[in-house]
Amino acid sequence: MDDASLHATGILIRACAEIEYTLEVYIACHCSLNGSSTSLLASPLAMRRKLEIGGYLTAMTSDENKVAWDSIFSKEFDEIIQCRNAIAHGVLFGIDDDGLYNFKTARTDIPSDGKAINLVRGYHRDFIMEAARKAKFLAADLPDLLSIRTSFDKSLEGPLLPHRKAQKRGPKAGKGKRQP
Repeated sequence: MDDASLHATGILIRACAEIEYTLEVYIACHCSLNGSSTSLLASPLAMRRKLEIGGYLTAMTSDENKVAWDSIFSKEFDEIIQCRNAIAHGVLFGIDDDGLYNFKTARTDIPSDGKAINLVRGYHRDFIMEAARKAKFLAADLPDLLSIRTSFDKSLEGPLLPHRKAQKRGPKAGKGKRQP
């Protein structure tokens, strides 16, 4: 991939992670969950499941809100997520004659001749760059669009600790020279 495509890929992946976090905060707000409960219940869910839950919770509030939700998380948004998934989890096969970056995905089609068939998704550089631009703006605007800005900002204020595996460790117990 060229540098501009790699840059857009980084923006796309970061923005989608922020969108996913915003969905977790949205679910927490509607279910009256605290940060710890949200981390336990919502964080491990796939984005598609978070979207289903968020859409269901929204539909419980009003038809008008559900229409607004569906306009935000439209088919276009789904295409952006599919692109993000192909790039983040797929294997880059290279660029074809049409200028598409092709990624072997984990998705499969109906087996043929007793063999699994992995689906390949191809994206043009311009699509990747546009998907990144749209995802970046949505990530920034989503807390306001979902009317959770205060809760979202508050969720970012808590104390953060480094992951335990990132901690420096001393010499391992029991490891050393053998005693004669």
